[in-house]
Amino acid sequence: MIAAGIWLTRRRAVSRRPASADTLEERRRIARELHDGLGHGLLVIAMHARRLPALAPQTRPIAEAIDETVSDILGQVRTAIGVLRGSKQRPVPDRPAPLSAQVAALISNLPSDAAAVRFAVRGVEHQVDGRIRDVVLRLVQEGLTNAFKHGRGLPVRVDLGFGGDELEVSVVSGAGELAEHVHQLAGYGLLGMREGVVAAGGGFECGPLTDGGFLIRAWLPTEERVHERASGDR
Repeated sequence: MIAAGIWLTRRRAVSRRPASADTLEERRRIARELHDGLGHGLLVIAMHARRLPALAPQTRPIAEAIDETVSDILGQVRTAIGVLRGSKQRPVPDRPAPLSAQVAALISNLPSDAAAVRFAVRGVEHQVDGRIRDVVLRLVQEGLTNAFKHGRGLPVRVDLGFGGDELEVSVVSGAGELAEHVHQLAGYGLLGMREGVVAAGGGFECGPLTDGGFLIRAWLPTEERVHERASGDR
């Protein structure tokens, strides 16, 4: 939920129009609150997690998973703070791991008592634009959170489908048919996912399944289509 909130904040903070002085000051205020409140709270969680193995050695895998997750979220917090403050300095990232490996890492960090998740990749995987990759990872994170929160133990499936000019991603709990689309989205999680997908030039759908499960699915343009759209905007 924290990651989805950060992602939504970043999307709303970015604008092509010059920001007014009042807007810049409001962004800086939000950045300070993120840094001082959320950043401090996450560090406290990490510090407590690092103490667990000394108290109970069998908790080491859980503590390491918590520490790794907190470190990842702290990185997202720092990025969000830079966007809100209007920082133009961007670190030069190493070549990222394949998208499927990053999705698999998200799944592997789930608690051991979480329902088993089936993960499948269709088509020939290729490198995707960084913005598309971020949208996919946030969608999978939020989809898994919803599945375990509301799925009542139903099986969960995560699918990536690489096509010629489109990438499809879905998170499904249950095995039923789509009962109805959710046109009026409830909750910030689903709304944030749709906004991110649409902003990236994709399509989004979600809705309940006939067996009580839930479907979240998005179609996103590949790197080639992203570049074509960017060229057309100039």
